[in-house]
Amino acid sequence: MAEARKRKHTVMLVDDEQHVLTALSRVLKKEDYNLVTAESGAEALARIATQHADVVVTDQQMPGMTGIKLLRQMKTKYPDTIRMVLTGHADVRLAVAAINEGEVYRFITKPAQVEELRLAIRHALVYHDLLCENKRLLREIRTRDSMLDELERQYPGISSKRASQGALIVEDGGVSLDEFISKYFPPRSNSENGSSL
Repeated sequence: MAEARKRKHTVMLVDDEQHVLTALSRVLKKEDYNLVTAESGAEALARIATQHADVVVTDQQMPGMTGIKLLRQMKTKYPDTIRMVLTGHADVRLAVAAINEGEVYRFITKPAQVEELRLAIRHALVYHDLLCENKRLLREIRTRDSMLDELERQYPGISSKRASQGALIVEDGGVSLDEFISKYFPPRSNSENGSSL
């Protein structure tokens, strides 16, 4: 989460009507996002290929490619991007298709209230950051598990441990402490820590 907060979020707005994009951009200007706009599904796919977007808000009724078709492709290619539909032609079948085919986070009908749209995007970005943080933590856990498995393979019994007054006692695995430290805790470079251990 901390890493995600350091950078500006990018929100992509997709609508075939330029005046709608202008109005949406004006509404979100104060939110301190990187705003990316596209006037068609094809343009949106071209833009996101070079410019990552945390959230995509698309109109449904567009010539050439509907919003749901666009989000279906984005779901496959960019699964971490949170997808939202903004439409003036809402019906139950459309909402179900949007959720099932594009795994849409939010379905908003036009004309959308300004505060409703702002809040929906803020919530989508929080959700995005939580998903990314969960994936990062899962990778970290898998890396640590892999390291522990490797240690156990090289030094059977090394993971058998018991606590004693706050100290960790590791059973002797036939390796000296110096060898163990140098192999699994190498000195940090100056660039990492400012000084060597």
